[in-house]
Amino acid sequence: MKNKEQFNNSIKVLVKAYFEGTLGHGKCCACAVGNLIASALGYKFNDRFLWTDDKEHVLSTGWYNMVLDNTETETGLKQINSTGYSIAEIILIEKAFEADVITEEDEDGYKGLCAVFDVLVKIHQGSDKELELAKSQLINLN
Repeated sequence: MKNKEQFNNSIKVLVKAYFEGTLGHGKCCACAVGNLIASALGYKFNDRFLWTDDKEHVLSTGWYNMVLDNTETETGLKQINSTGYSIAEIILIEKAFEADVITEEDEDGYKGLCAVFDVLVKIHQGSDKELELAKSQLINLN
């Protein structure tokens, strides 16, 4: 597996977000990528699906604007780079979580998260067993 530590950390962050209710479709700070960025930058969740740092600065959506507009910004690059993933990989993760087929009937984000796990295994060249172990974390704790 390529970069097993990064893979495991990403799974840990996303499983935590799922169980703590900080994962949500259509909210760029609460989607899978938003949670990965917030964790990497040390932001804390507040009750409005926003992330803030220790000075109450709100996590901006710079990364999301880069993905939508394909325009690089310093803030967006910092956010994406903090995850250890490339822009192309972030786009794959975002598309997996927010796929129209998934979001229509996925209130708690479970299906989107499973789709993200599929993408993360591909990015990290993992095995079916590693994918199964990642997804089992969502079942065993529920």
